[in-house]
Amino acid sequence: MAATGLEVFDRTLQITNIWLDEIMQELGPDRKHAWHVLGAVLHALRDRLPLGQAAHLGAQLPLLVRGLYYDGWRPQEPPHRERHLEQFLAQVGEGLHGTRPTNTERATRAVLATIARHAFMAESLCRSAIRRGAWTAERLEAFKRSLVTPAGRMSRDFAAVIAGQQTREQFLARYGHLRPGTFDIISPRYDQREELFRNSQAAAQPSAHEVRPFQLTPEEHAAFTHLLAEARWPLSPEALLEYAGQAIVGREHAKFVFTRNLSDAIESIAEWGERIGLTREDLACLTLRDLEETLTAPVTRDRETHFHELAQARHTYAREMRGLRLGYIIRDVHDLYVVPQHRGAANYVTTRSLEGCPVLLDNRMTGQTDLFGQLVCIESADPGFDWIFTKGIAGLITKFGGANSHMTIRCAELGIPAAIGVGESVFDRLVSAGRVELRCGEKVVRPVSG
Repeated sequence: MAATGLEVFDRTLQITNIWLDEIMQELGPDRKHAWHVLGAVLHALRDRLPLGQAAHLGAQLPLLVRGLYYDGWRPQEPPHRERHLEQFLAQVGEGLHGTRPTNTERATRAVLATIARHAFMAESLCRSAIRRGAWTAERLEAFKRSLVTPAGRMSRDFAAVIAGQQTREQFLARYGHLRPGTFDIISPRYDQREELFRNSQAAAQPSAHEVRPFQLTPEEHAAFTHLLAEARWPLSPEALLEYAGQAIVGREHAKFVFTRNLSDAIESIAEWGERIGLTREDLACLTLRDLEETLTAPVTRDRETHFHELAQARHTYAREMRGLRLGYIIRDVHDLYVVPQHRGAANYVTTRSLEGCPVLLDNRMTGQTDLFGQLVCIESADPGFDWIFTKGIAGLITKFGGANSHMTIRCAELGIPAAIGVGESVFDRLVSAGRVELRCGEKVVRPVSG
């Protein structure tokens, strides 16, 4: 392990070299070239983000990569508006001018795959350290509570609105694009929910949790050092945790940026539909292909009638298919006749226990619902449901979601007991029960009455 004499430089060199090694696995053993490729792709990303989002993305990168990211940046210039792959790759190609010939699409995929892979690896490494006895689940939770994700900032900003320290307009400018059910055109966005700030006075303080710095104990430091040496990784325990924190927070920020662009696109479709007399319910039954086909094969009759009839036909088809359930994997024709009922292996957050009446929410539910002290149940671990954390909930159960899902990270950040991804059959039994018992430390969630 090379030492510069400054620990912060040693850590960033270690992490940066890991990134470059993975890029070289795809593009060949040329470290200098991998560095140029990394810079070209990051610059193309940076130049398409609004100022605040570009700065936040930079803050999640390793220190050395952060310098590369900001090299040549002109923050006073507006972000590039083009969104086509060919234009993105063209900018990457310009950034690689003067280097050896490279397939720009392959180079771009290598960089993006490296960034995405590390977002998942961080959580896996942290959990594997529990299995190896380097630290405990409680200490992992303490580490996650030291991180600040976009959702964590949203909770503090929400509390600031309730306390009169920030305006609603400022809050909605940052978070108004979020919607429960990220892809659901029927689900109102935060800036379309007039009741979002109701019933929030009592929940304002719990949502703005205190962030405490995390430090390994001497015993944990020694255990991590042993594991890293065993794996032959040129990292210190501090570098590993710094990397893990950046990866977890960076992944959440990437989701936040993606949902803004997606939500705006959905609203554009809704506005188009309104102009020709289509409701959001009609549009929910159409596909992008339905709309794209009219560009090459224009509708020969009234557009409203054409799309309305198509939507009605899809409504009817959906009703007819509502009772049909298929397995997660269809291997052959026999799986269409006998469908196994899969049990989900839930991911439990914290070691706390609670018992309460389940409150089922869907994408159309609004902030008017009083959730203070309630055990909330939602289907998906969707970022658009972050509004529930401003209501002082006691616990959370989701039908879908994994160890790296948004709600898993969010509940760990706030210290809220949760069972994420319990599966369809268990979830259906829980939401129909009178009371539910959640014991995270023992990995148990079950109905106790009803």
